[in-house]
Amino acid sequence: MAKSVLDAQLAYFKQPGKIAEIAKLNKDYFDALVKVGFNYEQALKIITANGLISKSSSVTGQ
Repeated sequence: MAKSVLDAQLAYFKQPGKIAEIAKLNKDYFDALVKVGFNYEQALKIITANGLISKSSSVTGQ
């Protein structure tokens, strides 16, 4: 089952424009964090730890 979830995620990301769309969403998220008062370092830590695309527990093994 984990393989099918990963395969589905990869197929989604391979669609034209999806990676750019995700990058823009992450940039917008970063900018919003800074706008509400987080500094650049804090915003970067939040983005890298809690990106908009959740980490699949089946991929991480948790």
